[in-house]
Amino acid sequence: MRKLCVALTAALAASFMTPALTRPTAALTSAEAVDQANAYPNVGSIMTWRAPNNPLGLPGGLAAGLTAVLIHSQTILTAGHFAARAESFGTLPPWLRIVVSFAPNALDQSTWIDLSRRGMCIAHPSFPRPCTPQSCPFDDTDGLYEPGISDIGLCFLDEPVLGIRPAKLANRSLD
Repeated sequence: MRKLCVALTAALAASFMTPALTRPTAALTSAEAVDQANAYPNVGSIMTWRAPNNPLGLPGGLAAGLTAVLIHSQTILTAGHFAARAESFGTLPPWLRIVVSFAPNALDQSTWIDLSRRGMCIAHPSFPRPCTPQSCPFDDTDGLYEPGISDIGLCFLDEPVLGIRPAKLANRSLD
């Protein structure tokens, strides 16, 4: 457990230390920003798609979306609040599909890569549980600092991503 905690912390720290992400010209200035030039091909979009005939009676279509960073050919670094909810499913219900795309147009279905249907995500050990899609004790809507909670997680892909170099992580432990 300690090794996992250190690995997740190192991955988060590395994402802030990468020189390409800290250049002033590379700063994102809007939540609407899109990497049209694909300057960061290892940054992708996770999308959760819900079937129209789901047992919850919710509308079909895109249910959620967030960003992720490819850190290994089959591993992506993302938000803990997403990973914890995905973790709570165990096996993904057949009416739900979670995909990631590393293309500038993430809605192009030909670029979609499915997340593993079983054991696909894990949140940082400090993240509160249970965190189901219906209820989660962690609420970051206020934007306030949440002491002791690392909102970071890992998700795993069934197939390796080819042709995209994973983000470079820190090369030493933060111990």
